Formats: sequence, C-alpha cells, structure tokens
Amino acid sequence: MSEPLLCKPFALGGMELPTRIVMCPMTRCRTTQPGDIPNALMAEYYAQRASAALIVSEATQISRQGQGYSFTPGVYSPAQIDGWRRVTVRSTPPAGACSCNCGTSAGCRTPRFTTASRRWLLPP
Repeated sequence: MSEPLLCKPFALGGMELPTRIVMCPMTRCRTTQPGDIPNALMAEYYAQRASAALIVSEATQISRQGQGYSFTPGVYSPAQIDGWRRVTVRSTPPAGACSCNCGTSAGCRTPRFTTASRRWLLPP
C-alpha cells in the first residue's frame, strides 16, 4: 500500500514541507494586556499543534488602526515582536514552518478602537 498523498512532502513557494498538513488560522483572543502581546498561553496553544508541517498564525494586526476587536495579537511593537518570537521558538514544527497571518480586521471594528485621531486601516 502506498503512502497517502496527505503524508507526502510538498513544495509550497520556497518552502519544502514534510507533509501537506497545514494548521489553518484560528483567532483565540488571548493576548496579554495592555499591548495585545502574544504570551505563554498562546505559545502553549501553538506548541500543541507543532506536528503540522505549516502553522498559519491567527489574524495579527499590523498596526493599532488595523485592530477590529479586543485581545487579538499585533506585530507592530517591540513587545509584540518579542512575544511572537517566544511563540515561534516553542511551536515551529521540526521540519516545517510558521507563517504570520498579517492583516487587518478593521472592517468589523468596534467603536472602542475609533477616535478622531485614528483612521481605520483597511486594504484597498
């Protein structure tokens, strides 16, 4: 019996993945406040799923103006970058990769994140 296609190596862009198993993004809203900083709980969550060949992170805002709701991680401050570094050190699959799902959820944002001095950050 041959090996299932799902378990065979796969070239994705410039990455060679050991299998075709990818963990899709699932926003958990578990950051440390203030600052929307990735934390140990998030590192544990991703580490538990490190057997996937590729882990795509939860939605991660690229600026404060791109935040749509509370407790979602950012990647625009030194503390957030350091938090993500701790997450990826614990969760990068042995022969795989982690990818940051950068974006904005400002289209569903709440009034709490809107001020006269902040404009919404939305893709064109």
